[in-house]
Amino acid sequence: GHVAVGLDPHRTKGLPAAFVVSFLCSQAAQYAMVERDAPAQFEEISKRVNEGRWEPFGSMWVEPDCNVPSGESLIRQIVYGCAYWSSRFGPDVGHGVCFLPDTFGFPATLPTILRACGVHTFITNKLSWNQTNPMPHTSFDWIGPDGSSVVAHLTPGGDYNATNSPRELIKGETVGLAAPPAERWLQPFGFGDGGGGPTDRHIENARLANSCPSLPRVTLSSAVSFVVNLHRDRDLAIDRNEPWPSWRGDLYLELHRGTFTTQRRLKQLNFAAEEALREAEILACIESSHDRSAFDDLWRTLLTNQFHDILPGSSITEVNEQAVRELDDVCTRSASVVPSEAEDPSKAEIVWNPASSSATGVVRQGDRLILVRDAQPLSAAIAVSGIPAQRVNATRSTLDNGLVAAEFNDAGEIVSFRGPGGTELVDTSLQHYRLFRDRPHMWDAWDIDPGYERDEIDIDSNVQIELIQDEPLRCVVEANRTLGTASRIVTRYVLDAESPVLRIELDVEWQESHRLLRVDYPTTVRADSAVAGTQFGSCERPTHRNTSWDRARFEFPAHRFVSLGTPGAGLAVLASDLHGWSCEHSTIGASLLRSPVHPDPAADRGSHHFVLGLYPHSGDWRTAGVSAIAERFARPLRTVRRAECATPLSWDVEGTACLELSALMPDADHNGSIVARFIEVEGGEGWLRLSAPGGIRSVARTDALGRELAATAPPDEAISIAPHQITTLRIELDRRTVHRSRRRRRL
Repeated sequence: GHVAVGLDPHRTKGLPAAFVVSFLCSQAAQYAMVERDAPAQFEEISKRVNEGRWEPFGSMWVEPDCNVPSGESLIRQIVYGCAYWSSRFGPDVGHGVCFLPDTFGFPATLPTILRACGVHTFITNKLSWNQTNPMPHTSFDWIGPDGSSVVAHLTPGGDYNATNSPRELIKGETVGLAAPPAERWLQPFGFGDGGGGPTDRHIENARLANSCPSLPRVTLSSAVSFVVNLHRDRDLAIDRNEPWPSWRGDLYLELHRGTFTTQRRLKQLNFAAEEALREAEILACIESSHDRSAFDDLWRTLLTNQFHDILPGSSITEVNEQAVRELDDVCTRSASVVPSEAEDPSKAEIVWNPASSSATGVVRQGDRLILVRDAQPLSAAIAVSGIPAQRVNATRSTLDNGLVAAEFNDAGEIVSFRGPGGTELVDTSLQHYRLFRDRPHMWDAWDIDPGYERDEIDIDSNVQIELIQDEPLRCVVEANRTLGTASRIVTRYVLDAESPVLRIELDVEWQESHRLLRVDYPTTVRADSAVAGTQFGSCERPTHRNTSWDRARFEFPAHRFVSLGTPGAGLAVLASDLHGWSCEHSTIGASLLRSPVHPDPAADRGSHHFVLGLYPHSGDWRTAGVSAIAERFARPLRTVRRAECATPLSWDVEGTACLELSALMPDADHNGSIVARFIEVEGGEGWLRLSAPGGIRSVARTDALGRELAATAPPDEAISIAPHQITTLRIELDRRTVHRSRRRRRL
């Protein structure tokens, strides 16, 4: 808990005759735990909230990590956080502010996500921890890629456990004045980490500051009051044509870079749970047999385990073990919410495409491989194997399917890699493993220190290579090697017929201590910037180290892909659940595993499975469809044992917009309706047209919390799509369609 304090060094001295001190607790999940385990105590909290002495403030279910969760998960953090507070404390309580004092960095798309949920303000303390570059502003407009913005405030005191000592107040004033505008700033104080709140001494320090001429003027107030005044300051500055700064791009924390990688198993399960819930909600729409409340407990469990000291891997052993159990349970229960009748022998093995676009690929059906062409998005259908345009040809040292050709050396690395254009993309060798000593100076599980690459450990070059599968539709070359003191890595290069992607599967037995395992892809592509996937889009990352800001981003978070391209040549490295990346000069790199000993001595030791991909392209990542390829790689075709089914919703896009379906779910508040959330991921614009087999009665554009933004539109009216926009739609299907779905589609 925190007490919010607004400090204004330019105010007239002296406290007002009356002031309000409010205890602040920012995570809805904590309230739910107290309500469940100590209902009498919860009643006391509710009384304090009604009295204005206790603030539910922050909008999210927990204070989550923001680097690893998907964009949809960040939306659900707000959906479930606001829904809980509204149901317990009244409408709009805690809705307007995203308060994440201790989270380890924030993606460039977060302002877009926040505004899509009706959140207008963002507050954090963590960027004061930057190792290299102080942030240039205290308060500013943080602008998302779609142009929407939130008012952001970085608490300059640099501590959410402050005691309001003179030293702390002077530090806050000094930092704030060096990063204007800072006429008004926020100082959380009390024992925030432990939830103990302030002591009498903390409050007395704040009151005494007003009688000290050398200290800032202090007003004890609520955090909500501070936000209201902050927005008033902004509006006044704009009205007067006074400077009010803005910031575009991510708010990157120059610290704690190891949290993109530590506790690999948690990150893998988080991704699996996110995908399992997405598919379960889609299947619930197909079945028309479940409302969204069936998924609420599963979502809340997932969101709780995205807390910023769980998912980043910075918790003790017992927490990590519990998180693994709970996330695994979310995956299992998501699959059971909509019955699959998997044991029914009359059900045929059919091909399911969970991606947002049609897909072609090789899948295993029973004891054979089949080539499936143009499988429709969000549909499952019996597939007849196609005849490949060219079979895959392979030797112990080569793979070639007519689209992709690779050659391997005796170390099991790729020494030649070409796509359809024939351009050589390898500089030295791809899939080059590197092992480093990894002993951070301060925070073991949290940090990868600058300069770690200067302490590299040689890897044994003794590798066994063999061709382990040679079929017309799939060939596999395997390389087996030892690693470090007691570890081993098996690399399988998998090439399918008609696939533009070389899939790379890794099995690692990891038994190292204070080591970092990375993989490098040195290319021939010379570009000034790379394109890295992020939640609901992408961002550019410089490949040079010209400035201190560039050098500090030696390890950055990414989702799904990192791509380098110049006219005529490009390479995208794909991975669905890796998040620690680098791109320096012409080399893309990824962190695979770490092995810290604190606070979990067993962190990451054990067996791990990875799937990466190499996609050669023309160099223009948009023209090459990297976003869609990366989504299909993360959501591949697979066979399932169930009856044929298809999503009750189809869509077409006119223009340059590239849409991904983030969510399709039953509407919890409107029986018979479904909610669809589309994301424009490439910066294009256009028009979206919806259709359904039995027709659509109405379409309403809403925010992510389900509040209507515009009048209900006719079902045949095209919906405008702006670049990088999040579009949430409430769609009422023809009820006859719903009834037919119940009779016809039994999964």
